[in-house]
Amino acid sequence: MKKILFSFLLLFFSFFSLYREVSAGSVLVENVFSDISSNYEYRDELQLLYDRGMIFPDESGKFSPDNYLNRDEFVGISMEVI
Repeated sequence: MKKILFSFLLLFFSFFSLYREVSAGSVLVENVFSDISSNYEYRDELQLLYDRGMIFPDESGKFSPDNYLNRDEFVGISMEVI
């Protein structure tokens, strides 16, 4: 009986976390960053990183991860780490 209850609770929490991720993705990354368009090559990867709270726009609203890396290198490295 305890295993069934534990399985039910685990299923409930996993469903809740999945629902939270889907509902959090309602803000499109091209509306957040002024220099990203909907046809950007890594738009889906940036959307995933933004939804997870890993990237934010700079003070001018642009995607500038680091002065030493270009954007494509940053996105590639971030996706490999994830």
